[in-house]
Amino acid sequence: MNGTQGYPYPQVFLVDSGGGPQPSVQPPGMLPCWSFPPAHERVRERGRARGVGSWSLAVALLFLLLLVFGALGLGAYQIIKLQTQLDGIQQVRVGRIEKDVSQNTLRWEPKAGRAFTEGGVVYRDGGLQVNETGLYHIYSRVQFEANHCPPTDTLVHSVFVRRPGNLKSLTLMEGHREGYCSLGSHGFVWTSGSYLGSTLKLEKQDWVYVNVSHPAMLSHAHHASFFGLHKI
Repeated sequence: MNGTQGYPYPQVFLVDSGGGPQPSVQPPGMLPCWSFPPAHERVRERGRARGVGSWSLAVALLFLLLLVFGALGLGAYQIIKLQTQLDGIQQVRVGRIEKDVSQNTLRWEPKAGRAFTEGGVVYRDGGLQVNETGLYHIYSRVQFEANHCPPTDTLVHSVFVRRPGNLKSLTLMEGHREGYCSLGSHGFVWTSGSYLGSTLKLEKQDWVYVNVSHPAMLSHAHHASFFGLHKI
């Protein structure tokens, strides 16, 4: 064998049976190969992936909880707001009738017993005035009593409104009672009650009143007769 310094690998000469030299053979070329990370590296990467997934799930759960608590807080706020509106609702109830009744339109004692006015409703001379247009529940009850009984009489109980700019009053509700006492009841005290109630639209500055046909027969008991309204 003979080698020179100019080649990275020494040349090889083979001698065959004939004694002649053979051409040199180059070393095999390099083959590509791929390496994989060690097993512990793969486990570490999987752990990182699981950690990222757990963090994303935790963030999603936290966001969901925030939404739930936000909805609960909003609901509580709406309930408190509604309660505040209900507390400030316009309402009034006037109590017993004044004793010196001389006309069919009744006058009331606005500060007797449990009677009260609030929310901008004004009471004056038997009427209730509202300060804004809207739906109102209006109610009135009267009780008649006497120790005589005219069999042909009719008891009338009505609620009406007077509106600025209109000369005529408008009847809102009316009740009639005929045959309210039986024959043979003369000399005994009899009683008969009438209740009216309805939800109606009133306009700003309307005045609401109560009329009866026989004011002298009205009972002056504390809970027998009353009149009121409240805004819905």
